[in-house]
Amino acid sequence: MNRKIVWVPTVALLLFLGSTCFYTVDRTEFVYLTQFGRHIATFDGADDAEAGLHVKWFWPVQSVRRVDRRLQTIELPPADLVTTDPKGTIGERVGLDAYVVWQVADKAAVDRFIVSHGSLARAQDSLRDRLRGLLHGAVVRFRLEDLIGIRKDGEQLLVEKRRKDLRDAILRAYREQQSLPGGQGMRDGIDIVDIQIRRLSYPDKVRQAIYERIISERNIEVAEKLNRGRFEAD
Repeated sequence: MNRKIVWVPTVALLLFLGSTCFYTVDRTEFVYLTQFGRHIATFDGADDAEAGLHVKWFWPVQSVRRVDRRLQTIELPPADLVTTDPKGTIGERVGLDAYVVWQVADKAAVDRFIVSHGSLARAQDSLRDRLRGLLHGAVVRFRLEDLIGIRKDGEQLLVEKRRKDLRDAILRAYREQQSLPGGQGMRDGIDIVDIQIRRLSYPDKVRQAIYERIISERNIEVAEKLNRGRFEAD
């Protein structure tokens, strides 16, 4: 009886430790392997040679952490931002809604990501805070009319071009802030793939002026087409 009492927990412990000696690397993830808390290897599920079943020392000698390698999307909180006026001073305020597409850059970046953030949730919180400041810094360089104009610039609407300029300015500022020397990647392992402006909203006090400007520009465009038609008819 006493032997059974001793062997049952012993066998259970051995089975538990044995089960921790095996782990899989999924196609959608990086696996970060540590030994007594020290990083010793990273496996990329997108690599055929590294995906699948692996063996390690039992826990707690060696442990694994999993990091999603797929694209991630976060919504940025609505922001009330200041533009500049034609004289270069503080202009009207504009509301901006945007979202960000990001991912852990690559296998080499996983260690920096783990050290900097530890988890996707913390990384998203950090990105929101950093991008809020970058949005303010980028929008203040634009005039309100640059972001709401409707005149055509070649084949492209000016408003679309300006919003692309705004997006590019934010991406450039982030990469300049986070890039390691010598093109070694991002300091925190995060690569921002895209920033999309979902909506721009305008203050009530300038909304009527915006509508009047749009109507005026459309009337000018219609008048130009009518005059051109009359000239061609003559």
